[in-house]
Amino acid sequence: MSTAPTREDESERTSFGELVGRAPAMRALFRAAATLATSDTSLLITGEPGTGKDLLARSLHRESARAGAPFVAIDCSAIAPIALEGELFGYAEGSQRGRPGALELARGGTLVLDGAVDLPLSLQPRLLEVLSTRSFFRARAEETRASSVRPDGRTMLTLDVRLIALSTRKLHSEVERGKFLPELLALLAGACLSLPPLRERREDIPALAQALLERSAEGAGITLAREVHSALAQHDWPGNVRELRNLVERFAYAVRAGGPGAHRLSALLAQGQAPAADLERREGAASDAPQFEPGLSYREERAVFEAAFEKRYVAWLLERHDGNVSAAARAADMDRKYLYKLAKKHAL
Repeated sequence: MSTAPTREDESERTSFGELVGRAPAMRALFRAAATLATSDTSLLITGEPGTGKDLLARSLHRESARAGAPFVAIDCSAIAPIALEGELFGYAEGSQRGRPGALELARGGTLVLDGAVDLPLSLQPRLLEVLSTRSFFRARAEETRASSVRPDGRTMLTLDVRLIALSTRKLHSEVERGKFLPELLALLAGACLSLPPLRERREDIPALAQALLERSAEGAGITLAREVHSALAQHDWPGNVRELRNLVERFAYAVRAGGPGAHRLSALLAQGQAPAADLERREGAASDAPQFEPGLSYREERAVFEAAFEKRYVAWLLERHDGNVSAAARAADMDRKYLYKLAKKHAL
């Protein structure tokens, strides 16, 4: 098993795909990622929620020889264990007969197992067998293989994917607890990359905040004042890059919309009077003393407030559930597709 390089392995590269950073840990990460992008080795990416594990996986795919083939991600924590087998291996029988699973859909490309730590223990032996033999059958198959075609007509399929596993928790700890097969971990972690939390690379925060602002739908042409940088750098960012992105996007939206709280938030940022953690809470507190715009009708004024609430609520809900739309929808008793539509609407 290989690991990410140490500080001595730093390169001058300050970006990899959509990830940016000048901190020593990030430059070391980019150098390792550039090397691993040319490999088909199974990869384990670890890091706290919001550090950008999914972006790193997608960037690795885009810089690999498999870039022209599918990139498929499956969230192991968001799918019921009883359904996860079919989602991975496909369905050969039942109401969804003939439906391919993620292993087939990603053929020739990259398959990401997000939340790999949540793979059911009952399913791990089968995945271990598939990775070992590089072949599999749809649905459940208990009998001994005698040929490439089973008696029931199911055809053996060849595994042709680069597998990347993402985890917020240490899989070695799960092995010690008896929750994860050590043999499976060995196959998943052919190489390892670890994304550092944002609080450990504070020197990156100002440039990262500006880059995220420029990438947002509403942020073009908006520049964060120098005074803002120190306020942003003082916060520990428990939600990491995702939390920072949410804040700058909400700020850009407020500035463009000119709605309630826009001027208040702008002033707080410009003056550096509040820790970044409190900026959005204080913006929301402005609703206790709302600022109305002359010339707007009642319906227009209400629409502005409703849009502001909607975006703040969806951002808060997704952040609370680490960006897991399915889990957030269940907690809010919302339809998953509707929540996804709202998140897309507000560039979240």
